[in-house]
Amino acid sequence: MDKSTGRYYVYIIQCKDGTLYTGYTNDLAHRLKMHNSGQGAKYTRGRGPVKLLYQKAFKSSSQALKTEWKIKRLSRKDKLALLDQAWKGSAVQKGHREKTDKNLTRDWFNRWSNEYDQSLGRIGFHRGLLDLVVRQAKVRDGDRVLDIGCGTGLLSLKILRAADCSVTGVDISEEMMSLFKDKIGKLGLSTRVSLQQMDAAALKFADNSFDLVVSSVTLHHLKDKIPAFRNIHRILKPGGRFVIGEIDMDTSGKHTDSNRLKRILKALEQEWIPALADAGIETFVKMFDNGKKHILNQGEYCASLEQWAGYCHTAGFGKTIIKKVPGYKIFGIVVARANKK
Repeated sequence: MDKSTGRYYVYIIQCKDGTLYTGYTNDLAHRLKMHNSGQGAKYTRGRGPVKLLYQKAFKSSSQALKTEWKIKRLSRKDKLALLDQAWKGSAVQKGHREKTDKNLTRDWFNRWSNEYDQSLGRIGFHRGLLDLVVRQAKVRDGDRVLDIGCGTGLLSLKILRAADCSVTGVDISEEMMSLFKDKIGKLGLSTRVSLQQMDAAALKFADNSFDLVVSSVTLHHLKDKIPAFRNIHRILKPGGRFVIGEIDMDTSGKHTDSNRLKRILKALEQEWIPALADAGIETFVKMFDNGKKHILNQGEYCASLEQWAGYCHTAGFGKTIIKKVPGYKIFGIVVARANKK
């Protein structure tokens, strides 16, 4: 029992690899120190540092132990739902929630990495979106290109075929990039491609580094888009091009708004039906399950193409152009130029 409060605690921590651990203690501060020093639970050894996401105090050890047992039996999905419920209205935990959303996104892509090319890569709207990004990017020989959310390299490889340029790919999913690295080796592209594990919200490149920045179905994972877009503007050379490929879907508003739900479902329907037709039931199920994340904004913060263009203007970009993917009006691109001297 914590001598200063007379309480017992059940807690949930997030490990360095994004996994969750539930525990019980009578001294929370000391227990967290033990986890971070590698002397806590066997599970958390080698997975530090850890971050506290949830705590609940009890007057008796029996109550605490019963609650710990119940939480340990929950699936990861149900634990995240518990955290979401506990965090509602809590400003203190907002930062932890957003980081958990990022890890949820990363974990989802890590699990899907081996099937990505044969699932999403086979769907007509995705192939059409990549082709439109490349056409409108107008990549030139000698260009330095940054591909944000490069994944398994589907867009980067198209860019490399279009011109004698160099590509830097960044992604948060190590598994996705591992597959891209294999392709780079097999295709003999090691002198033209470099990869870095990096968060799109915190790009660490020098000013005026790139002639072209491209990104396809990645930037909607960013909740705060304006700071990220200002950073992209900073790393682009004067007159550099920024091309965004995304689903044209406004998910802003209150989750309890039925008109918002209808709007999102109408858009998702135009994603789900081609997924089923082009890639089969397993891919459809994955995308259908992901639809809930779009609706509840769990690591997914999609916007309309007009909203994307507005973010570009706010971040300092000049004139923008919006174009739709032929045959798939729910998908399109925004092209913006770095408006600086």
